[in-house]
Amino acid sequence: VIYGGCDELYGADFGFVNRARTRAAGVQFGFVNSTHQAMGSQIGFYNGAAEIYGVQLGVVNTTKDLHGVQVGVLNVNLAGPIYFFPLVNIGF
Repeated sequence: VIYGGCDELYGADFGFVNRARTRAAGVQFGFVNSTHQAMGSQIGFYNGAAEIYGVQLGVVNTTKDLHGVQVGVLNVNLAGPIYFFPLVNIGF
């Protein structure tokens, strides 16, 4: 799938671009992954979520509120004491 969009995701989303508008509970696996609230994991080149409860694994990971782990080259957590941290970023 080139682009997959839905309001809420429960399970797995595989595609080039994955977007769950409100919540993704499970795994998003693609080049670009985006949601408002992620509970589970996002795996791809770019992963973005307003809130993440779980793991973001990619080259670029962004969130406003991290409750879990980001693993990547560029990790951004706007709610953390350090907004940017390379390689591994942990939030509670």
